[in-house]
Order: sequence, then C-alpha cells, then structure tokens
Amino acid sequence: MITRRVVKISESIDSIDPGRLLCAGSTNYREREAMSKILKRALDVSLTQRQRLCLTMYYNDEMTMGQIAQELGVTESTVSRHIKAARKRLLIVRRLM
Repeated sequence: MITRRVVKISESIDSIDPGRLLCAGSTNYREREAMSKILKRALDVSLTQRQRLCLTMYYNDEMTMGQIAQELGVTESTVSRHIKAARKRLLIVRRLM
C-alpha cells in the first residue's frame, strides 16, 4: 500500500519546508537549507496573489471551490482555474529544481 503525504499550501510560504521535500535523502544540512531558500523564493514569485489565496483557502481552510468563489465574489469556474494554474506552476518549479 502506498501512502501519499499532502503538503498544504499556506499564504505564509515560510511554513513549508521544501528542503525536506526536495532533498529528503541529503545529509548535508547547508545544501538542504540553500535549496529551501531557493524554493521558497520561487514559490513566492511563481504564484499570483489570487492563486496563492485560492490554494490557501482550498487546502488549509478546507473550503470547497463554491465557498471560495462566494467569499471572493467570483465564479466557481474562476476559482478552479486559479487552483489549476497554481498547481501547474508549482509542478514546473519542482521540475526545474
């Protein structure tokens, strides 16, 4: 049985430990710290404020797309597009690392 861990996206990028995620096998503390700083910066500049907000509400606050849409005054389709675009951007950043 495969267990998947889900990392919740928060508005505070500092709460994510990307060094642990990307360099899990590395024993070099400084290398992991450097990678962590690079990834935090990449996430901060890669996502728009709206994308980050939608991800935060969806994953951290566990709101439905309909609830997020109502809160932000947009359609559910718009929320879905923001989340999809953010996931795509994060996958690209991950591949570049």
